[in-house]
Amino acid sequence: MRIIYYGQDPLPTFINPVITVGTFDGLHTAHLKIISKLIESATSIHGESILISFHPHPRSIVDGKDHNIQLLTTLEERIKLLEETDLDYFVIVPFDYSFSMLMPQEYIELFLIRNFKPSKIIAGYDHRFGKDGRGDCALLKEYADQGYFQYEEIEAQTSNISLINSTQIRNSLFECKIVEANELLGYPYMFSGNVVPGNQMGRKLGFPTANIEILNNSKLIPPDGIYAALCLVRGLHYEGMLYIGKSETTNTHFKRTIEIHLFDFVQEIYGEQITVYILEYIRNDKKYESIEKLKLQIQKDEIKIKNAILKYKIHNRPLSKATTAIAILNYNGVRFLQEYLPSIVQFCPKGMLIYIIDNNSTDSSCIFVEQHFPEIQLVRLRRNYGFASGYNKGLAQINADYFVLLNSDVLVKQDWISAIIEKMQTNPAILVMQPKILSLKEPHKFEYAGAAGGYLDVLGYPFCKGRIIDYIEEDLNQYDEEDEIFWASGAAMVIKAAAFKAMGGFDPDYFAHQEEIDLCWRLKRIGGSIRYFPNSVVYHLGGGTLDYDNPRKTYLNFRNNLFTIFKNSSWLQLIAILPVRLVLDFLISISYLFKGKFIVFFRIIQAYIISIINTIYLVHKKRHTDQLIMALQYKPFKKKGILKASIFLQYYFSGNKLFSSIPKQYFKK
Repeated sequence: MRIIYYGQDPLPTFINPVITVGTFDGLHTAHLKIISKLIESATSIHGESILISFHPHPRSIVDGKDHNIQLLTTLEERIKLLEETDLDYFVIVPFDYSFSMLMPQEYIELFLIRNFKPSKIIAGYDHRFGKDGRGDCALLKEYADQGYFQYEEIEAQTSNISLINSTQIRNSLFECKIVEANELLGYPYMFSGNVVPGNQMGRKLGFPTANIEILNNSKLIPPDGIYAALCLVRGLHYEGMLYIGKSETTNTHFKRTIEIHLFDFVQEIYGEQITVYILEYIRNDKKYESIEKLKLQIQKDEIKIKNAILKYKIHNRPLSKATTAIAILNYNGVRFLQEYLPSIVQFCPKGMLIYIIDNNSTDSSCIFVEQHFPEIQLVRLRRNYGFASGYNKGLAQINADYFVLLNSDVLVKQDWISAIIEKMQTNPAILVMQPKILSLKEPHKFEYAGAAGGYLDVLGYPFCKGRIIDYIEEDLNQYDEEDEIFWASGAAMVIKAAAFKAMGGFDPDYFAHQEEIDLCWRLKRIGGSIRYFPNSVVYHLGGGTLDYDNPRKTYLNFRNNLFTIFKNSSWLQLIAILPVRLVLDFLISISYLFKGKFIVFFRIIQAYIISIINTIYLVHKKRHTDQLIMALQYKPFKKKGILKASIFLQYYFSGNKLFSSIPKQYFKK
């Protein structure tokens, strides 16, 4: 993006310029809608996108009462935010009294047309211009009808909260509705300042703070109180407790200060510029009877603030450019690494690191990686922890915003990750995404473990779009629409790292199998979205570690499925589900007995015996899980992806072997 200071810098000869004009204070989601349309329109005609803005804020010149207008974004902040877009030009126009006196027609003809010769003008529905704001969208349309330029009007943008505009955001900030303001903005409200010496009282309390002197006096600062915040210091983001107030408990001067305590930070930063991002309002400022009571309150604040920051990280996109790590769990899989790892490396997006998490292999896996792929990071574990704990322990050592979990027996033929990351960045509510998973042996078919996304029936039995029970469909592009699913396959999934870690990762008791179903269920319970993305495709060998008919695999599937249902269902649901499950699972075990698969029969019975023995432990676990869900829940649990019927009845009695054959009304919305 090129910045032009109108009146100082010469204007270039613009190519098919598409322009929009406004103050853009806040640069909120409605503004970004206009900018997105601006860039899209310019690209479509091979032109250049130009945003024209004013400095200082026009109301500070036009309305004498608004000399002290409180800005949502300073000019410097707007520049920083615009640099993250694909805008071609940002033109900054000095706004003074003489400019404010231009009549609307003069503004269009002498300012816009003469200087910029626009091919097209895009404006919001409420755009006003010229003396006393007499010009409006109707006048722009008149000029467009006369052939001076094309014109497109962007309608009012709304959120679940209200109409999106700068006034509403200011009101939300004044009322300490920080989460609401941030949702309207599309990013956390921020301010910058220099770190200056304070009275050192924070150190005495055990919470040293950086006192901040605001760089721009016109910047809106929220009311006094305690806030959860992130702070940019020397290019890195730190979590912290923000205080705005007069420190009446410790300060006799009652001078308003802004200070932040940064967690796990011990460096001296006096004189340096820092940026604070406000995430959530915690409580109001008040005077305490003693220093000890104040200290106890701060300790309570710290717990609430860390929880608020964790919720923010789960449900919002990263503040800085997102980082992604590809993690492949391996145990004695050198043959898979030799055959499939080259494709992973070949199509690894630029800037992404690949990690092999090795479960203490006894074959030559690690030697192979070190010799042939020295750029890959090896995370060596001390023993074989299985799929669940292996990933937990390995990912705990990896810093990234997104984790790509990939089985070692997966082949890729293109970059399938970048589009998913872009989608998840655009919609932060998406916590997990799964690509289309096809069979490596029969590429025209879906693969058993995941297919086109996972679902659950009313009794908790898992199945997939493209694979029901043991029937696997051909891929005829019948499931090529992105959709909400209930669970994503551990064979190939992208998950937000903050969400993975906040939930404690996979349940370590599972060892392997259905741990991804349990994790996705928990993530959906906190308001997260799990989605299937068909434009990305991977090929999975399947059964690389244990054959699908292996008795141990059967045991783990039944036991872990019972654990998952018990942990994530309500008590009322369990009363209804478990008796029916007991009967159905017993019938399934009997069917194996009649087939002569005695070991499989005993393994299913064993899964129930182990589950019953662990009842007290499971009750404790359920309570802990429910408490964690309540603490991290951001939005209501969306149950889309659950079949309101039995998948066995659909398969065996209704003959619906194809996912598309199941009536849509049978699925929860």
